[in-house]
Formats: sequence, structure tokens, C-alpha cells
Amino acid sequence: MKNRLYMVILAAAACVSAQGNGLTAVHPGYTVTDLKPTGNEGKKFFVGGMDTFSDGRLAVCNWGNPGDVWLIGNAAKGTAATAAATLFATGFRQLLGCKVVHDTVYVLQMDELTQLVDVDKDGKADEYNKVNDNFSTSESDLAYAYDLEYLGGDFYAVLSSDVQIGGMDFSPSLPGRSQYVRLRRNNKTDVLASGFRNPNGMGKGFGNRLFSVDNQGSWLPSSKIIHLQEGKFFGHKNNATTPFQDQPETWPMAWLPHGDVSYNPGDLLFISEGIYKNQFFFTDLSDTWKGRIYRVSMQEVSGVMQAAVIPFSSNFGVGGSRMAWGPDGVLYVGEIGSSGSWSSLATLKPGLKRFNPPADPEKSSAFEVLAVRSMGPSTLELEFTEPVAADANQAGKYTIKQWTFQPQLSYGGGNKANQSTLSVQSALIKPDGKTVELRINGMLEKYLVHIAMTGLSSSTAGALWTPQVWFTLNKFGPGTVPPIAGCRDQANADYNSKATVDDPKACSPNSITAIQSFASAGRESSGALRYLGAGRIRLDLSPDAPYVLTLADVAGREVKSWQGRGSAELDGSAFLKQGASRGIYFLQLRSASRTWSRRILSSL
Repeated sequence: MKNRLYMVILAAAACVSAQGNGLTAVHPGYTVTDLKPTGNEGKKFFVGGMDTFSDGRLAVCNWGNPGDVWLIGNAAKGTAATAAATLFATGFRQLLGCKVVHDTVYVLQMDELTQLVDVDKDGKADEYNKVNDNFSTSESDLAYAYDLEYLGGDFYAVLSSDVQIGGMDFSPSLPGRSQYVRLRRNNKTDVLASGFRNPNGMGKGFGNRLFSVDNQGSWLPSSKIIHLQEGKFFGHKNNATTPFQDQPETWPMAWLPHGDVSYNPGDLLFISEGIYKNQFFFTDLSDTWKGRIYRVSMQEVSGVMQAAVIPFSSNFGVGGSRMAWGPDGVLYVGEIGSSGSWSSLATLKPGLKRFNPPADPEKSSAFEVLAVRSMGPSTLELEFTEPVAADANQAGKYTIKQWTFQPQLSYGGGNKANQSTLSVQSALIKPDGKTVELRINGMLEKYLVHIAMTGLSSSTAGALWTPQVWFTLNKFGPGTVPPIAGCRDQANADYNSKATVDDPKACSPNSITAIQSFASAGRESSGALRYLGAGRIRLDLSPDAPYVLTLADVAGREVKSWQGRGSAELDGSAFLKQGASRGIYFLQLRSASRTWSRRILSSL
């Protein structure tokens, strides 16, 4: 492969237009620290993936030629001058996904999901283990595998379509692209959905739901945010037909109007606490705004997701690509800034920023729209972060427009369709003082609703932080914020006892799990039961296979047990905290009529 460095999000230069939402500064609740280290080899950080370890270290996947992985030890407190970046692994092919699972790094290359293991604990990877390479790739410069998420023992990614330089797909295009896939550890790959063009960014929210962005171009009149669901088709048509392509297009959770909201959307990051709890942040790679972050407030109506896009912060860098949470609410933003031309690495602008959190995360330092909700065919609710002034009940302060989109084959084709300005009949301030109910004539489902506010202020005369929001109205409400599922911490208020997902990051991305060591007699496999070291146990089972895993001492007494279904990766260190002594223990896995056993040695 030529391995030229082109970013797939826009294969052709995008025309840059003015952005009029008034957001030109960093959010007043945050301060920004530049963390852009060059490392001890002088490399620049073009962040294609990023995640944190339980001890707060930051893993950064450098999208370069070749790609590499760096560890930053004092990212939460350091600066560009003092951040200690050390090379962990190198030699990769287009790194655009990075996930730390139980303190082990996994990276997604263009053609392989790879596990990196530091056996001797010297800060450098000793083993580069292939986890899965069973997905379509080619010599094309732009056949990328995007981002990486982990859920219940498996990994998830979205493959780009087979895009050529200039923006259109190859004809014929490479089979097996434009798909949302589950990457299993046994090198089996499940195709879950199709219809993606350049989906550069995933996110996991509400426990066990996965989401993705997609970037405008052929068949995509504008960029969008998608709630990933199995068996769905999401709009981009390949001329090598993909599974599910004959189905009607599933409308996105949120449209991102090109040039107004976004040019090149990147990562999605779920917010699990604070005033913005149960929302997403997402970034944009364009350096037009010198870095931009949006908030996404979500609503679910009869199983259908829809969302409002709210400008949050701007003018902090060169354009965000990936995000991660660190200790104590620290937000990291990795950057690959571009003016729209992705022809070479020299045109891109690397960066790494730390957003230092506000003193009180339960309050906003700005008067801003917190959420938007549909409450019926003629009613929208705007919830603000503070009580509004009394004159917020004037209908003339709100201008409402709506439109839809018509997808077309041509690059950039498919513009706004059926545009109209709607009449606001009334604006009612609800009893909480922070919510305004708008009565609006003529709203339609599967339309984007643009809300512009003029002259609004808080009850203390605070100016509105940004005067525009965009709400994708898929279904008339009222609805709910989707419930959180998948938590395993019963002390968490959002714990769902019926959840089947065993993932400590599912609902608490900032949680720290202390994993104590075992001494192991090697890394040999034993059927579906594998002991990975560092207290981790992996089960390779079919998706619906029930299992019981038991840990017993040499006398056969049960010390710990787990139950569930399908593949999983478990933390086996918990029994040590319950007073188990040093010595030999036995693992036994029972699934249906099969049984596997392993002996391990506790060194504590």
C-alpha cells in the first residue's frame, strides 16, 4: 500500500462558509491547557484515538506514518512543557481507534484490531497480538476502520465506504465496506448494520447503546449522528451491495447542518455526571473555528432517538478529533485540524488539549440552553441552565425554521428541502422558571427544527451563551431520556439489575478499579476459558450461551462466582479484597454441557 496520509472524512476540499451562531470563545466554566508534547523522538501528535488507564495515564494513538501509541503519565496536571510522553508501541497502519480495557491497550488499524501487552511492565509493549483482522480492507488510501468501542467482551467499529480521492466511491467499490461490525476475539466478525460513508467517531452512552457520526458526501446531504442499531440501513448506498441496503433508510438521531453546525464531525463522548449528565459532547475537526465542541441532548419517543445540538465551546485549538475523560472530570481533546484539504500530513495541524473542569460541575458558568424536548405535535420545550427573565414569554423572541434533506448520489448533493418558517403562537415560562414552552404551528416529523433566540437573558440579566440550537424531530413527544443500563456498581443510582453488560466503564467512565496481580504459569489457552494476567479472565462463548464461572480454593470451597451470557472479560481480583490468602486457586467454566478448568496462583 502507498500508505499516503489522507483523512477520509472529506476526501475533497469543502467550501468553508461563515458560521453565525455567535460562539467564538471557550466555555466560561473551563480553562484550557495545551498538552501537545513532541515526545522524545520529536513526533507530532495527530490524535486518531485516545483513552485513559485506571491510574489516570493517557494513551494517545498517533495517526501518522507509521502510526504509534504514546503514554502520557502526568496529563491531568502537566503542561506542554512538562507532560511526560513515552513511546509505547509503533509500526501501525493508520490508527483511528484506541481503547483501554482493564488497563490493556487495544488499537484499531486499517486492517487489524491489535492487543498491546506490556509483559515486563517497563512502559513499552512487548506483545502485539492480533485480535481480529477478519474485515474488508484494500490498497485504497481511504478504506479506514473507524474508532473503537468495547462492550460485554467484544469490540465494535464502523468501516468507511470505499472512497476515492475527490469524494465519490470507487466504481465498483470494495465489497464488505460501509458496515457497522462486531469484532470478536476468535477472529469472527458480525455485520450488524450498513449504510455508512465516513463515520469518523463513535460513542457509548446509556450503558449499552452505541452511537456514531457520519460525514457528508455522496448519499449524505449533511453530516449526522446515528444511534447504531442492528439490522438497519443508514443511507449511504454502495455499488457493491451491503447487507440491509434494500431496507428503507433509518433517519439519524441528529442532523448536523453542513457549514452551520459542522464540517467534519469527530468523536462522541458520553457525560455521566454533572449538569450535562446523560448528554454527549462531540467535536469537529475543521480549524475554521479554531476548535469546536457541541453538546447533544437526547430524547427517546416510542423507541426512536432524537436530539438537539447545542454549541458549547470554541476557539481553543485547531480542531478536535478524539476525546476522553480523565480523573476528577478532566476532559482531553485530541486534534487533527484541517482547513478542508486532506492531501498530505503537512496540511494538518496536530494538537492535544486538557479542559480543566469547573469548581462545581453541577452548575453551568453560562446561561445556556440545557435541553430541547418535543412535547407534542405543536409543542417544544426549551430548558435553560438558569431561570429566564420575565420577557422570555414574548413569542417574538423565537424564530423557528424547519427543513428536511434529500439524499443524492453526487458528492455534496442533496440540499435542504421543503424549507419553511413556522409561526410561534405563544411562549410560556413553566413553574420551574427555567423551562419555556413554545406553541408552534406546522411542525413535521423527520424534519430538522432550527431555533434562533433574540434578546433572551437570565433573571439576573446574564446574556445567552449561544443563540441557536438545532433539534432533529423524528417523532412527536412527550418522551424520556433513555434509561441507563449495563452498570455493575449497585451503589450507583442508575444501576439496572436486569442489565447483562459486564463493563466497568458502561456508566461511570471516571471510575477507577484497582486490579491486583496474580502470578500465572503462562498465557496458555484452555478452550473458551483464558487467563490474561493482571486479574483478568476472558470467556470466548457464542453470543447467547449462558455460563457460570467459579473460582475455588484448593479445598474446593467457592470464593467467587460470575454468571452471564456470551463472551466477556471479567475482573478476577475482587476475591483478593475479601481476604483470600496466597496460594493455588482453580477456575471452572460451565456453559451448557461443556466444562473448562484452569489453575492459577495468587502471589498475594
